[in-house]
Amino acid sequence: MAGYRVTAPKNFWTISGSFDAVVMNPPFTPMAQGYRILYAVMEMSDVVIALMPWLTLINSKRRTKDIEAFGLKEVIHLPRDVFPGSRVQTCILNMHKGYAGKTSLRFLSMPDGSE
Repeated sequence: MAGYRVTAPKNFWTISGSFDAVVMNPPFTPMAQGYRILYAVMEMSDVVIALMPWLTLINSKRRTKDIEAFGLKEVIHLPRDVFPGSRVQTCILNMHKGYAGKTSLRFLSMPDGSE
């Protein structure tokens, strides 16, 4: 995209600084590493779009509270078969630092109507 610098490091821990926005798909295994990356990104940018396991929001009250406090604008729940062969239920978190409005929840369907 014109006017934007895109960074896609092989090793996330080699980058530093701040960014206008971050679109991320952290590793799901080990998930603790993915959560460390999510928290680090929340320090680097005011806008974060993250593909995360659905469990990110339902397995930890503290993590959910941290994400909401950052500014959780929208959660998009993805169908289980969006990633064939994967056993991990996923969602997209649309986060904007300081957002204090209501969080919208959307459920996406597969284009062919499958579940």
